[in-house]
Amino acid sequence: LVFLEANRRHFFRPLSGKRREMVASCLKSLYDRLHGPGADYSQNLTRDGLRELLYPVIQETANLEISAGEPASDDDLAQIHSSDLPLLANALIRDLVRDGWLESFGDRAGLVAAYRFTRAGKLFAEALWSLDRVRARSRQRNVRGCRNALEAALRNVDAYDLVDAYDYAEKVISDLSEGVEYFQELVRRLTKAKQQATLTW
Repeated sequence: LVFLEANRRHFFRPLSGKRREMVASCLKSLYDRLHGPGADYSQNLTRDGLRELLYPVIQETANLEISAGEPASDDDLAQIHSSDLPLLANALIRDLVRDGWLESFGDRAGLVAAYRFTRAGKLFAEALWSLDRVRARSRQRNVRGCRNALEAALRNVDAYDLVDAYDYAEKVISDLSEGVEYFQELVRRLTKAKQQATLTW
């Protein structure tokens, strides 16, 4: 229950509304842009960039959870017409910031406000993003993610980027260990099959 105290009290509110599928899709797309294998750590995500990223996802998923007979209740997103992409995007960004998924920070290079996940937002968005991924992970992508996070840490001097790099490195080691165990088991099976074939002859 400590997680739900103070500023995280309504953390899951965006995922409990009638457009929860849209919100989840936007969070996954945002996580992929900020922390996925092809993340561009050299460019911070401004409000305009965030809207452009969300527009196609909103357009694709805006109608999934709404049914005509349901009352709108206090769900801000449900009250906005599906065709009004700018209004939906702005309301979604506002909700994600308000409920502790996103935070804004000063972009020193562009002198504008940029957006990133809060630590809690990043952890839960990663969980949503991972659900859509193939179980077998690409080692090359994990290595690339580790390198990108280290480069970002050197540029931004951000401890969270170092934590990300460590996490990517752990995943690489885990994947390699699984691969070694798989091939060791394969060798054992082949050896056993060869011995049985020899005994049969």
